[in-house]
Amino acid sequence: PCYDQTNFETKRQIIVDMTGPKVKYLAGMDEISGASVGDKRPKLGQELLYNVDAIVSIAENEALRSKRTVLVEKNRMIALQKEKNDLNKTVGNSKLRLERVNQISKL
Repeated sequence: PCYDQTNFETKRQIIVDMTGPKVKYLAGMDEISGASVGDKRPKLGQELLYNVDAIVSIAENEALRSKRTVLVEKNRMIALQKEKNDLNKTVGNSKLRLERVNQISKL
């Protein structure tokens, strides 16, 4: 049991059993002995393979997510560059128009 350091009251403890392909939540230590009894308990090699497969799957998903993020950011950068070029052209055209107006006003 876990104890609160301030008033030493017992808190509920939850145990996560990850020894098989499905995660099991146990209410206490007394349930551990009955959780995997006899032939139901997976062999150590099978547990390790399952855990490695799970880690590889998570890593693959993160890599795909990162690849998509990079692609989205590249496309965003291209769009922003195009917008910058368009705005620079607009500014240039506006400067030319302003110069023409100034020249006409001097006449």
